[in-house]
Amino acid sequence: MHTTHTTDSMIVQRALEWLIELEDPDMDPFKLQAFARWFLESTAHQDAFIEAMAISAVSRRFDMGHRVDVEQLLSAPDSNVVPFRNELSARRNREGQSSPTALRRKRIPALACASLLILLAMPLVIGLLRTSPDTSFLPKHYAAGIGERLFVPLDDGSSVELNTRSSMEVEVNSQGRHVTLLSGEAVFNVVHDAAHPFRVDSGGIEIQDLGTTFAVRQQGNGTTSVSVLDGRVKISTKDPTHDGKASVLPTIVEAEREAIVLLSTHRTDLKVRPVAAEELTRELSWRDGHLIFTGQTLAEVVATLNRYNRRQIRIPDPAIARQALGGVFTTTDFDGFLAEMNALYALRAVPLPGDSSVLELRQESK
Repeated sequence: MHTTHTTDSMIVQRALEWLIELEDPDMDPFKLQAFARWFLESTAHQDAFIEAMAISAVSRRFDMGHRVDVEQLLSAPDSNVVPFRNELSARRNREGQSSPTALRRKRIPALACASLLILLAMPLVIGLLRTSPDTSFLPKHYAAGIGERLFVPLDDGSSVELNTRSSMEVEVNSQGRHVTLLSGEAVFNVVHDAAHPFRVDSGGIEIQDLGTTFAVRQQGNGTTSVSVLDGRVKISTKDPTHDGKASVLPTIVEAEREAIVLLSTHRTDLKVRPVAAEELTRELSWRDGHLIFTGQTLAEVVATLNRYNRRQIRIPDPAIARQALGGVFTTTDFDGFLAEMNALYALRAVPLPGDSSVLELRQESK
């Protein structure tokens, strides 16, 4: 997996949001526990929090006396102190955004204050997790950035693979296992447990595992597709007239079947069709970092490739967009794809005026 500057920026932005929320003296305890989990989830989050403290005026408004009992912290055991790194700042130094000397002079005081706050807050953060038995039930958030794939093993032995531009929340409690697919696409490999059902909410529908591996993709415009690789699932929709309980369209979908659900204001459409193993392999080839096409239009191919890359391709000529294409491409090999288009169809990528990240495929003049 490749860490990107955009991903770093998103993490710092989340850290800034946490700073603002932490200013509230009446912050909900569960919200505070959620912050504790986010903070301890990775060193990247800790680095981002320091970064946010350094660039934000919020840090100067913190009332440390209100948040931390200093005497209690001084008597806390050494095991409560967790070391961390500021890789984000180090990486930016290496990239030459500012000279190391100038950066130290400018930011050491701010980073020192931020580091002090983190070291003082760490026992409080860890204490929140140790003293509250409910923290293990808090939802955990996962996201895969542009061009990324994320494999998430779950405590029960199940696992989830998130595709590019995808995110989800996972919650496990005594009633069962619950995943909310917030965006994009995921493959679920579920260890069946009838006493603790595994349910996935996606775009207004609920998918319940009946011992299976299945893929869920939000296609936009209220459409969600569910492809069953193994076992079977039960698909239902949320009906607000029944207190939000899943009660409409309870449908069992078997292996090598795909259900496409379209939800609209006035009606719900559900279609189930057989899908061959070869087609499932093609649709899920992103799990191996590839995209397989077997006669799709160039417009469809480009739309898929654009999901995995920051640079984008447009096809202004409808005749070019309708051309059929077959082949195997690497999800993030943008330049390789453009070279293939030039070799196969004599198409040239022309930067869009005013936006070099958007390229238009045009026929080369003879």
